[in-house]
Amino acid sequence: MHEEPLHIDIELRAVTGASLWLVRATRYLRLPRAECPRPRIADLDGGTADAMWHEHEGVWRQCGPDGTRLRILPAGRPPGARGVLTGVVEHLTGR
Repeated sequence: MHEEPLHIDIELRAVTGASLWLVRATRYLRLPRAECPRPRIADLDGGTADAMWHEHEGVWRQCGPDGTRLRILPAGRPPGARGVLTGVVEHLTGR
C-alpha cells in the first residue's frame, strides 16, 4: 500500500459505496448515499457522525490493491492515532 498526504486548497468530494465525503482544508463532512440514518461507529465516535462538520489535522490518499481510500485524522486524536478510513473511492472531484 502507498500513502501520500493531500494538500487541500479546494473542496474535495469523494464518493464511496455508502457515503459522500466533503473535505476542506481543515474540516470534513460525511453524508450517507442512501437517505436513511446510520448508527455511529462506537470506536470512532466523534469523528464519523453524519451531516456534521468535523475538524481534521490532515488527509492522506491510500492506494492499495483494492483501490484508493482517504485517511482523515480528526482533530484532538491521541499521538499515533490512524484516524477515519473511508470506503474505496469510486469518484473524486475538486470544486
